[in-house]
Amino acid sequence: MTKTDEVLEFINKRGSITSWDAIRYLRYTRLSASIHELRHKRLIDIKSRTEVNKRTKKPYSRYYIDENRLPKLEGKK
Repeated sequence: MTKTDEVLEFINKRGSITSWDAIRYLRYTRLSASIHELRHKRLIDIKSRTEVNKRTKKPYSRYYIDENRLPKLEGKK
């Protein structure tokens, strides 16, 4: 399993990932490279939003898959 696969699995299980999540849980410092691969090579619609750390007031990005863009499963509404 590649680190990009681990990133995708993390997003699917937890709903989103930040750079700190990647470092802490996956021991991975190249999150942006995996996000780029997921977006451009695997064509997965990864979205990002900027959030602000309450303590430091510094911005960071949170990456997630837009649930509204996922294909609908048969029998689900």
